[in-house]
Amino acid sequence: MAHKKAFKDFVEQDVTTVFINVNEFGEQATVNGVMMDVVPVLDSLKEKSVDKKLAECAIVFNVAAANFEHIPIPERYMKYNEEEYKIEVVHNRVGMLTIGLSRNDS
Repeated sequence: MAHKKAFKDFVEQDVTTVFINVNEFGEQATVNGVMMDVVPVLDSLKEKSVDKKLAECAIVFNVAAANFEHIPIPERYMKYNEEEYKIEVVHNRVGMLTIGLSRNDS
């Protein structure tokens, strides 16, 4: 018997086919050495965020959670396009992550 898809399954599918689509909104970036499709959050949208910590990040992007074996953890480090950043914020919304990074000035 085939597995009947739930609403959550359709939303997770839409994350990669609609929201994180390089032909529409996205672009490719290297995250921890792996090329993946991301959607950068524009500064104007960052500033409107209710999450003050997110608004202060150097880089904010959306990415499919399926790209990661484990969800990234704040206070750890991540390489984004070969530059090292500190992970400040990670929001997981039904399979789409919003990740905020700050410069690692150590």
